[in-house]
Amino acid sequence: MMRGFLLAGLVLLATDAKAVDYFVSTNGSDSNLGTSSNAPWLTLGRINQARFFPGDAIHFHGGQTFGGTLFLKSSGITTNPIVIDSYGTGPATLSALSNQDAINATNQGGFWIRNLSLTNSDPNSTNGCGINLYATNAKGIHFPGVLIQNVEVAGFGDTGIKAGGAWIAKNPGWDFLWVSHVHSHDNGEGMRTYGYTEARYKPEKYAFGSISVLDSEFDHNNSSGLELCGAGKGVVERSCFHENFSIGGCWTWGARNIVIQHCISWGNQRSDSTDGFGFDLDGGSQECIVQSCLSYENDTVGFAIYDYPQSADTKNNTIRYCISENDVRLDQEWGSFEMEPYADTPIMGCNIVNCVAYLTTRGGTNPVSGFEAYGRDPGFGAPWYTGGISSCSFRNNVIYLDGPGHDLRLFTCNTGSISPNQVNLQGNLYYSSSGNTPVSFDGNIFPSFSKWAGFYPKQEHLGKSSTARLVNPLFLSVGSAYLVNDTALMDIMPCYRPGYWSPCLGGGLNLKKLFHLDPGYQDFWEIPLSLYGVSNIGAY
Repeated sequence: MMRGFLLAGLVLLATDAKAVDYFVSTNGSDSNLGTSSNAPWLTLGRINQARFFPGDAIHFHGGQTFGGTLFLKSSGITTNPIVIDSYGTGPATLSALSNQDAINATNQGGFWIRNLSLTNSDPNSTNGCGINLYATNAKGIHFPGVLIQNVEVAGFGDTGIKAGGAWIAKNPGWDFLWVSHVHSHDNGEGMRTYGYTEARYKPEKYAFGSISVLDSEFDHNNSSGLELCGAGKGVVERSCFHENFSIGGCWTWGARNIVIQHCISWGNQRSDSTDGFGFDLDGGSQECIVQSCLSYENDTVGFAIYDYPQSADTKNNTIRYCISENDVRLDQEWGSFEMEPYADTPIMGCNIVNCVAYLTTRGGTNPVSGFEAYGRDPGFGAPWYTGGISSCSFRNNVIYLDGPGHDLRLFTCNTGSISPNQVNLQGNLYYSSSGNTPVSFDGNIFPSFSKWAGFYPKQEHLGKSSTARLVNPLFLSVGSAYLVNDTALMDIMPCYRPGYWSPCLGGGLNLKKLFHLDPGYQDFWEIPLSLYGVSNIGAY
């Protein structure tokens, strides 16, 4: 598991003999020394006047509320951070004034913020953040890393947790950002990181050396649940994103080597014009992976690889071992899994492999597909759909259409994405419980897979052999992933688990022999089991 890959650098047990503990309570006084729970300070204003050193700690009395903004003007170090937390029973609450931050730090780092509740006193606030970290140093200095743990953030008009550097090519920022057991809800945005990402720019370094988001929940925010940008590596794990409005659950852009795994995204809604996805690797995402994740009942796509105008190249990304159940619930949208260069920069070398798309009719007038790809189409007018798509694949996946529905399609590929050197379809299993298996391809509707295959013999082939499978995958159950809203339940989720005779496992069919496939061809049908932590397919 990757959840510990940053922890080796977070030596939090070290202490400094000169470190001082400060206490704050509504029973205190700003004339006190503040160094004892018996003589605490009273206000955030008194804290803001003090200078702190590595290892110092600011403790707020649990169960009490403190109004205003905490300004962190001093830095700790990685091995000896400045701690901000609660003492006594329960978390303390920092309640910001209207449109203000609860905690603000500019050009500082080395903090461990934990066991707090952050709110805004004005329910109609349109600005302000729960935690706002900002770096402006023109020399691109990276400050010591920041840890945020066991924090609830709600009611901020801007963002629950926001961290990023000024638009400077040298990318000032932090060594790392580590977020664990955070609940960010009912904000303008749940959590956002950012850095300099000029088009085609290959940064000397990113704003964040690394980012970790673990065991957290982001819901009912007015745009994204989690938006990651500006990191050279990172992991998002065992987290949920649900019922966010207008953008989506979890997405990356302008980042590299981000792994999103064992997460769930559901019920995210679209704005008037776009988005509403489950997961998205967007413009400038490179060498990123989404794996072993579940998406269901989002307004639009479950899993996407997109770009935006003037982004850096989007390349070498992978979506694998994921399940999309009844995503794309709005009639304006197309696919459970999508690859689309919406704008003027390319999508290259990206792959969607070993995933499951499950769809029932939504009763719409436009078709919904298990997979959708769109390539270069200058007819839209620059910059839209001018970037192109190349060396991508949709391979070894299951597309399962359940029940009748005139709006169901196996897949849809439009102009500029139909040839194998653009998007290569290979080794996929296609099934419809009603026998209705139409395909939308290059502006035409084919009534069946076989009719389509006759027109495009280079797709779904390895040499002269067909790689497609038109059989029932024989899952033990389908269509109940929407009951799973806790990542701990994913290991025992029964739906889409192949039965013993499933062709997904090769149990009753020797598919390699049947299709006379090249011995080097990889038949990885057991991979969806990784959602359940199963590695021994012999058990089935």
